[in-house]
Amino acid sequence: MDAGNEFRRILGRGDALALIGAASIARERTKITQERSKPAARTAYVLRSLKRPEEVSTLRDIYGRNFFTLAAYSPKSKRSDRLATKIAEYEILADVLTRLKEGNWLNKEKSKKSVNKLLEEALADTSQMGLKKATLMGITEYGRMVHAEMAALLQAARLGIPTQNAFLFCTTFPCHNCTKHIVAAGISRLTFIEPYPKSRASELHGDSVAVEAESDDKEHVSFKSFVGVSPRQYFSLFSVGESVRKEGSKVKKWKAEDASPRLAETPFAYLPREAETLVTFDTLLKETNLFPVES
Repeated sequence: MDAGNEFRRILGRGDALALIGAASIARERTKITQERSKPAARTAYVLRSLKRPEEVSTLRDIYGRNFFTLAAYSPKSKRSDRLATKIAEYEILADVLTRLKEGNWLNKEKSKKSVNKLLEEALADTSQMGLKKATLMGITEYGRMVHAEMAALLQAARLGIPTQNAFLFCTTFPCHNCTKHIVAAGISRLTFIEPYPKSRASELHGDSVAVEAESDDKEHVSFKSFVGVSPRQYFSLFSVGESVRKEGSKVKKWKAEDASPRLAETPFAYLPREAETLVTFDTLLKETNLFPVES
């Protein structure tokens, strides 16, 4: 992990290891087909571990609908408590003070500058330890936007739709602001797809919500992660058009030897994107005095 972090730092890209993965896929495909620009029939390439959202985004940009992400699920009670306690209240202040110390802000010279000048310097620092990247800058309390969960509850109120004991489905884990309204509205169960690290729902509303509990109870709103095929791929995998399902007026018989993946685009569509990405990757490796990856 340390080596991966260092490699990302050197290249200045969060998706650096995904670029290595793309280069490996191109190399393995060439071994099979003896031609880099030719797709290998009935072949899948498995990247065993992706650590960052940037990696998923880059691979999806390259391979489009031919890229599938499989996620392993485990209840929160079985994971490390460290991830849950990391966002405790005192750590926001600790984070700010650490950044002030590391950035040499706690000195007499800084105290002589005006507040506007200090703000200008703070916002200009885009480094990982800069104040602009502090947890404090990501709090949701001061935003004017209405989150999807709140909008759904307000719309139900406008239309006279009862929410007591209702189920709420959302793409992202609710923030702590939305959570208090979900509890107050009487929602009994909530299902989410993506995590939201900045949310303090479980810390601030632990007496009212049960996050990924192994069993439900009537005293808490159950927050559980969705387990299954995501909306991004569901219709591609499970919807069947008439031309695929029938031969004339008869239903087609499925034959494993004739079956092919249900993908929205041909492999030839992603090959130019892959080649372009690897050229960029090779340039980055040369600029940072690292050896280019063979492909």
